[in-house]
Amino acid sequence: MTTDGFDPWAALPDAPLPEIQEKRVRAGVAAQGFTAHLGAELTALGSGRCRIEIAARLELMQNHGVFHGGVIGYLIDNACACAAATLVPLGHGVMTADFGVSLLAAAAGGRLVADARVVKPGRRLTAVEARVHVLTEDGAPRLVATGRASIAVIEGRESPAAAATHTVSQEDPRGG
Repeated sequence: MTTDGFDPWAALPDAPLPEIQEKRVRAGVAAQGFTAHLGAELTALGSGRCRIEIAARLELMQNHGVFHGGVIGYLIDNACACAAATLVPLGHGVMTADFGVSLLAAAAGGRLVADARVVKPGRRLTAVEARVHVLTEDGAPRLVATGRASIAVIEGRESPAAAATHTVSQEDPRGG
């Protein structure tokens, strides 16, 4: 839990994430060129939960020496989509339908950490919320942004990278 009381791992009943779900979400993220360009790392996944981190680099900062708001927006968008993706059946994909960002403080520090959790899973649309913290030099998290997203479930349209991690089974479409 962070100092602002946000605990992404307590959002849903504690359900184990099937290994195939983790593999497919990680493969989908790894196939995103923009994620690689930013140097983002998917550091934790759980059922309906995700953590993505980005280390500070000069190219990611705006003219006042703090993380650019677009980097924070990316983190909220992708962390929310990944959290939702952990809950969709094999053979289906996700895409962000809508997301919003509230920038609360300048993000000056060495690393941004975005934690997202599913608020309400749905068959067609999943509601997700996120918090972004910057890790200060002593490693303490400081809240810099909040966000929310509506993630669309795209039936029968899984990304090629995610689909390559499995064969869809008629017996258990979630891979569990």
